[in-house]
Amino acid sequence: MKKVSNYTLGVIAIFLLIGGLHSLSEALPDVSDDSQEPLKPALEPIPLINIAPVEDIDDQYFKDNLALYENDDPTSVVTMYITVRKGNPLENTQYTWEEVNEFDKWTNKGSSAANDVVGQAEVIFQVGDETGPLPNEVGYDAVVPNGTVQIRGASTSANGNQKSYKIELYDDAGLWRGQSTIALNKHVFDPTRVRNKLSFDLLKGVPGIVTLRTQFVHLYVKDETTSPAGKNFVDYGLFTQVEAVNKAFLRNHQLDPNGQLYKATSFEFYRYEDQIRLETDPLFDESEFSHRLEIKGNRDHSKLIQMLDDINNYDIPIARTFEKYFDEENYFTWLAYNILVGNVDTQNQNFYLYSPQNSETWYFIPWDFDGDLERQKK
Repeated sequence: MKKVSNYTLGVIAIFLLIGGLHSLSEALPDVSDDSQEPLKPALEPIPLINIAPVEDIDDQYFKDNLALYENDDPTSVVTMYITVRKGNPLENTQYTWEEVNEFDKWTNKGSSAANDVVGQAEVIFQVGDETGPLPNEVGYDAVVPNGTVQIRGASTSANGNQKSYKIELYDDAGLWRGQSTIALNKHVFDPTRVRNKLSFDLLKGVPGIVTLRTQFVHLYVKDETTSPAGKNFVDYGLFTQVEAVNKAFLRNHQLDPNGQLYKATSFEFYRYEDQIRLETDPLFDESEFSHRLEIKGNRDHSKLIQMLDDINNYDIPIARTFEKYFDEENYFTWLAYNILVGNVDTQNQNFYLYSPQNSETWYFIPWDFDGDLERQKK
């Protein structure tokens, strides 16, 4: 075999290289042709990121958590059992069941802080049906008290025959439907016993307002504070459970549990300088404060005081003050609904004021419709 010289190999390599370059040039587009698009760079510039502006909390829509009502049955009745026992004076639970029912929050209302305190007893609270407490319900296997009971209501507490009750569950008792405070209303002034529940139910899903969950309750009471102790449950009839408005309520309705929350007791939006004070004020007295507003949430009252200062400043047009501190849809929905159902007992009570943190806006939350849908005397 003839040996190929180094020179010949070099010539062959040059021709192969030229041929490869020629093939490559044919594969590439002709950049000299104006009809061809120019080559795009390998890496395109990253577009700028658009960040949405932070929405002002005062511009956010005020709405309820409708998921709370998905499984509601307005006509259902839940059976509750309470076994009443005497507690101890340190916790104001040393009263008998008879003594608990003798308290009256109305006769001496507002005269002193002492008259606002009502006696309590301890209870074993259980939920079930007409056959008794049920497994997987609060208090099913409880043998020691898991809460307290006291009367509730203002004018209704003066009724000697039928009382309304408030049950407060202890921390280790668990929650009933996300609630530790259970208000059971007898509605002695409503012969139908349905007006309060119906009015709250009709507000479900109404824009711009938050309503309360309700439930018909059949209550049985066993009184072990007598001598000898009672052994049987006594039928106390039908009550309406109405969701308590407190921090748990705000959390359950997807509102701010750390916001300001007040219950109007005798409140007409005056300044009330001698009663509504900051808690850092040496003259602050919670019992005096509560004669106007009961404190249910954040205890920083500076925002409340600023709002009242501006409302009572006649140099500021009320239209400007209203726009600054209140939500138009919420207020007029609350007002219109009370007019429609004839709920006249809202001039200075039976509503809550709520304001989330970092907001100047105050919202009305309704409370107590047991006097509505009634023919008014002329």
